[in-house]
Amino acid sequence: MVNLKSVNIVLIVGFMFLFSGCGSQASKGEIVAKVNDYEMTVSDFEEKIEFSPYASNKMPDKKDMLDITVREQVLIQEAQKMGLDRNKTFMKTIERYWQQTLIKELLQQKNVEISTMVPKDERAEALNKWVEDLMNSADIQVYDDVLEKTKVNKN
Repeated sequence: MVNLKSVNIVLIVGFMFLFSGCGSQASKGEIVAKVNDYEMTVSDFEEKIEFSPYASNKMPDKKDMLDITVREQVLIQEAQKMGLDRNKTFMKTIERYWQQTLIKELLQQKNVEISTMVPKDERAEALNKWVEDLMNSADIQVYDDVLEKTKVNKN
């Protein structure tokens, strides 16, 4: 049986490599900037602009965007040098983000599927029914005695 925690850790580490630039090293293309050993390709840079909260609807200033991207890379490398990317709190944050994003992607995909088959005013109900069907078909066990012992503190 596959240990789900091990799978999550592997996915988290892969996710970290993807966002730290290590995953993009394999992609070939013209290099727009180099920060220490990291080479940013044109496609890396264009993707960064596409998903950047700093880029407005109008054409972003390339020099400014490159400056922001290079600064981010310097900070990422420093954090990695300090071992912050291996910090338990950081790993849990990435795991939660990964889970939330995965759920968001699933619901968006299901919404698209439902929108082709269900009238607009019935889509929310159809999505809720789909989730309920998933819940009903899952093997869920709740241990009330253990739940009673858990501490829930929201600071």
